Amino acid sequence: MYLNYRVLGEGKPFVILHGFLGVSDNWQTFARSLAPLGFSVYLFDLRNHGLSPHNPEHTYAVMAADVAFMLSELKIHNPIIMGHSMGGKVTMKLANDFPNSMKAMIIVDIAPYAYPPHHQTIFKGLLSVDLNVIKTRAEADEKLAETITDLSMRQFLLKNLYWKEEGQLAWRFNIDALANAIEIIGEATLPDSPNFLPALFAYGEDSDYVNPTRISEISAAFPSAKFIGIQGAGHWVHAQQPAKLQSVVLDFVKNLK
Repeated sequence: MYLNYRVLGEGKPFVILHGFLGVSDNWQTFARSLAPLGFSVYLFDLRNHGLSPHNPEHTYAVMAADVAFMLSELKIHNPIIMGHSMGGKVTMKLANDFPNSMKAMIIVDIAPYAYPPHHQTIFKGLLSVDLNVIKTRAEADEKLAETITDLSMRQFLLKNLYWKEEGQLAWRFNIDALANAIEIIGEATLPDSPNFLPALFAYGEDSDYVNPTRISEISAAFPSAKFIGIQGAGHWVHAQQPAKLQSVVLDFVKNLK
């Protein structure tokens, strides 16, 4: 699948993959901070997200294949690939299924082990928003608030609303395909055998997505991995502590051979 993308800067290739229900724009500020430092930063919208095509199939295998296809199409050779949350799992799957696709990987606040489904409340809220009736973002927010009390989460979701035509709002993401993929999103992305690719796992110390007591499990799968907890950050590390994340990313990159 040909994915929507944008590129900022010139230099060493650096690919960023967003998380579940996100878009490449979520990482634009971070990308702009890297671009002047000698990187060509590619931001992809993964399938069923942003401006990329919709498709009923939404698995890590097909998402990894999409990214591999784009690397080939755009002639992106030996990039560093950074993925957040779902994007991190796509990155790990890509490293397994296409072992020569990247120089190194950076995984932000996610682990390769399985997670129980935990987006049900979000989809209950999203599916309650009847866009044939609701005509403003404020009305959509009011409806979402009946189920989703977290304002920052609602604002994150509402970034996906756009005007399909005059008076008609629509979601950028493929809500039906993603709702059907809730269990798939939590699947493990452990490699078929230990993967010795240089890897950085950067996680928010206030997040519960990466359990420090289970780091040995990740190390067994990725023996060359480094782990850094970022203080003052939850799951949205790039938004909550962008300077700290940039610092650990650059330290990791400069030490690559």
